[in-house]
Amino acid sequence: MVDLFNQDIFDIVNPRREAGFDSTGATAEEQITWEHRALGLVDACVFWFPKETLCPITLFELGGMLHRAAHRNVRLAIGWHPEYQRAFDLAVQIRLEHADSRYVLHAAPGWDDLCAVVKQTWG
Repeated sequence: MVDLFNQDIFDIVNPRREAGFDSTGATAEEQITWEHRALGLVDACVFWFPKETLCPITLFELGGMLHRAAHRNVRLAIGWHPEYQRAFDLAVQIRLEHADSRYVLHAAPGWDDLCAVVKQTWG
């Protein structure tokens, strides 16, 4: 996904750490704080929901970003694997929140479609 962005124009922020960390404690709090601050700074964000996990924190973060997209012109591209366990809920909630939004650039299943939108919009 990162390679699809024009990196001369965009700064790419990715929350992944090479080494994992516990779900509680100082390192976890540091990570959560970093992600919260980073999401507050971006004007565009891509979300992907795989079939292997529900991604509860990512769902929470998406809710916040949907709110920001409605009130602060943050552009979102959202995709999910066709077998993502909560795909129906995700699609309905996004539609209810942003039925007429020009800031939700993509909200549908499929990695290839999500990548195409990112490349076309931000490549």
